[in-house]
Amino acid sequence: MPLTVDLDADVQKKFNEIAKKGEISPESLAKYVLTLWTIRGGGVVLGRKKGERQRIAIDWPTGFDLLNKSGDILTHIPKTKGVFSVSVLDKDWTTYGGK
Repeated sequence: MPLTVDLDADVQKKFNEIAKKGEISPESLAKYVLTLWTIRGGGVVLGRKKGERQRIAIDWPTGFDLLNKSGDILTHIPKTKGVFSVSVLDKDWTTYGGK
């Protein structure tokens, strides 16, 4: 799905700097940021509306994702080992010596 977004000059500058440091195109970086935000549980919640004003909450998922860059292609590296592969809220702590 093509998507065009006009960013403020300072935001665009920062985004381009990040992409340049990673030696990837800003378009590839934007695609992965939005994709990972969506599949990792990010969302938007529309709140109450009073007249012309409406509250909007942007839900940012916790944690981080690792990406592997090959040329201008980014791939997601799933976290499969270690303590942080599962949310602490989802862990079965009885298997870790709990009482």
